[in-house]
Amino acid sequence: MRIITPELSRKKGIHAGLLDQGLVKFNLEARGIFWIWFIHFLQNVAMFFALFVIVAAQLDSDGSAT
Repeated sequence: MRIITPELSRKKGIHAGLLDQGLVKFNLEARGIFWIWFIHFLQNVAMFFALFVIVAAQLDSDGSAT
């Protein structure tokens, strides 16, 4: 299993920040919020799914955490 290190976490934060900067620019140019909200929603779905998979992988067959 891959362990999330501070370096990996920092890289993901930089990527999210760059995406957010692009979304803000898009919002100012298009004057609409639907697509920005939708992309943000998809990001949240991906993060919660990854969290669910990580937690599920750490559980034993009897449900106790390792």
